[in-house]
Amino acid sequence: MVEQIGIEYEDFELSAFSSFGATGRHLYLIYTDVDGVQHVLEGGVYGDDREHISTRQGILSRDTVPSGAVDNSDGTYIYKNPTDADRYLKLDVDNVSATWAAMQAHAQAIDDAQLTYTFVPGPNSNSVAASILSDSGFNVIDLLGLSIPEDISTDNIVTSVSDGEMDLFSTGFIGSQNVIPSIISDDSPSVPNTHSGTNEADTFTDDMDLSEQFSGGEGVDLISYAGNWADYQLSVSSNGFELVNTSNVTDTLQGIDRLQFADKSIALDVLDGNAGITAKILGAIFGSEAISNPNYMGIGLKYLDSGWSYENLMNLAINAKLGEGASHDEIVELLFTNVVGTSPTQQQSEFYIGLLESGTHTSASLGVLAADTSINQSNIDLVGLSQAGIEFTPA
Repeated sequence: MVEQIGIEYEDFELSAFSSFGATGRHLYLIYTDVDGVQHVLEGGVYGDDREHISTRQGILSRDTVPSGAVDNSDGTYIYKNPTDADRYLKLDVDNVSATWAAMQAHAQAIDDAQLTYTFVPGPNSNSVAASILSDSGFNVIDLLGLSIPEDISTDNIVTSVSDGEMDLFSTGFIGSQNVIPSIISDDSPSVPNTHSGTNEADTFTDDMDLSEQFSGGEGVDLISYAGNWADYQLSVSSNGFELVNTSNVTDTLQGIDRLQFADKSIALDVLDGNAGITAKILGAIFGSEAISNPNYMGIGLKYLDSGWSYENLMNLAINAKLGEGASHDEIVELLFTNVVGTSPTQQQSEFYIGLLESGTHTSASLGVLAADTSINQSNIDLVGLSQAGIEFTPA
């Protein structure tokens, strides 16, 4: 997972801004850690103290307002409605973890300063974000392409609060983003667009210039990409996958089963989906090297995606390898050799043949039993495949 820090914007309306003919925009910082968890850092007036600037941080939640929330935060999770947060700007940061730690320390210094909260002009929620950014070398006015209304003096753009010789709070941007109708230009990066799937198979089309969030529902969900597979880097996140292209545009994938690129297709549903079943069947019947054959993978996915069962596909694979009507001895020899790596002893062979002759297992169900063993999963490196995806050719 690629760490990153960005600025997100949340629209709101306040009568205090009506004289400027504008709605407000609340700025806050988003840190995405190596596990894909997003953390919020913001300023404002929270809890019982409505007079002083304070800061808060927590894990970002876009699903539900936390139970017992005060100001949409329960102290651990901070809720942000995705329909309100329609702007995002990723920051160009070298050492993300260190920068985030410095931002947290600066936010604490602001909290300790106990500045009186003021709407326009004066210390407010946006001045907190701007001061934290300035301390890390980012100028909010330049970064977001802002202009200062004539109604607000530029003398109020900078403030400092000192404790002896220690500068606790410097370059606080006071108020002016709150009264700008549009704080970013049309060609600025946007907040990741969120795409949600249905209970059917869904196909999404990626915008290679925008970071996006894809969440599939039921069914086999696919994202179509215009670039080649080599132009992207796939990594596992806490909720699924992250895909980063050569322009450092990041897509977050949750519940997505397939990726289609200009030159190849990749299956991601390995641990708990049809790609994993296909891989286990190929390993047990054709050997682990067969998984690298995208045509074989494509055939298996075609049948499973259309509703075939695990056993149906297993039976097809056994017949394709041995021919219809293969003897019990041939089936046991095939499965045991591919999974264990050696031919079965006479005693082992007789045991499994007995399961087939007694009707305890069919050739297909015995094949499933063999394919699901930890030995077979280790042979095909199922865990590694689940992290890297498996190439397939759509059949």
